[in-house]
Amino acid sequence: MDRRGARSRIVQAPRHKTTLLKLDERLRVSPSSALMGDLKALLGPGCLAS
Repeated sequence: MDRRGARSRIVQAPRHKTTLLKLDERLRVSPSSALMGDLKALLGPGCLAS
């Protein structure tokens, strides 16, 4: 498995279409509570999978 890229999964409502993006390693960020708060503020509280 290639671990050099960062991966992001996007699920589009209402059809629940899933798109998997493989991003360049330089775009990787560290998960933090501040990041999660910003994502929820921008995209809504249901934007993050639990």
